[in-house]
Amino acid sequence: MDSKLVFFDIDGTLKPYHSPVPEPTKEALRLLRGNGHLPILCTGRTLRVAVANDWAEELNFAGIICAAGGHVVYRGETVYFDALTPEETAWLHDLLWGCGCTFVLEGPEGLYYEPAQEAAVQALWGNVFGPSVPLVPYSPGQQPPVQKAFVASGQLLEERGCVSALAERFQLLWYGEAHQMVELVPKELSKATGIQALLTHLGMTREDTYAFGDGPNDVEMLRFCGCGICMGDGQPMAKAAADYITGPCDGSGIYDACHHFGLIG
Repeated sequence: MDSKLVFFDIDGTLKPYHSPVPEPTKEALRLLRGNGHLPILCTGRTLRVAVANDWAEELNFAGIICAAGGHVVYRGETVYFDALTPEETAWLHDLLWGCGCTFVLEGPEGLYYEPAQEAAVQALWGNVFGPSVPLVPYSPGQQPPVQKAFVASGQLLEERGCVSALAERFQLLWYGEAHQMVELVPKELSKATGIQALLTHLGMTREDTYAFGDGPNDVEMLRFCGCGICMGDGQPMAKAAADYITGPCDGSGIYDACHHFGLIG
């Protein structure tokens, strides 16, 4: 089989949110590399958050697409990067702060928070990512680039009439049955955008690609790639976008699908 690019979402796909990468998944990645295929992380996390864990280096990915398609790194080289302008960042901060939401602005070097929300942000994000991910007070015009945002009290956007203004500039990707969480990604971006940038860089085509995902920000990726695979415990919209549904992420779902498609023996 010719070399294939195999893309992996992180949370809920490569690993459960608060658990290690399962051993069958590690073995699948080892076998993929041994067969000449190229495993690539493809995540909504921005760069510093995505590589903050020891397992990311241990698993030896050939590259990473992060910030929901806004940043592509291959073999240590940045091949695509997109960020909000300072004016767009300030507008987004002010709107979210005015709605009373708890939120972080996400950039390649860290997560930026409204200083008045420090305790809430530390409880929500600091406890998840630990000290290796910088949580930095937001300072207008003085922080490094911002690429997207994540809101922990998304229902307030609906209650206070902020959704339509945001929707003019961003995709609103909702998580949780009560819309408690929402990811805000610039409208022109998706994981498929980042994948196309990498394919162009490598001179490869969509037919050379497989993708594993589970959630709302994986839908475009699953539809775009030659074969989109959703985890068995993925969300309905991701399952609807996929060509194949495998087992849950906390078991041998990734290994089994790689074997099913002949990527590994």
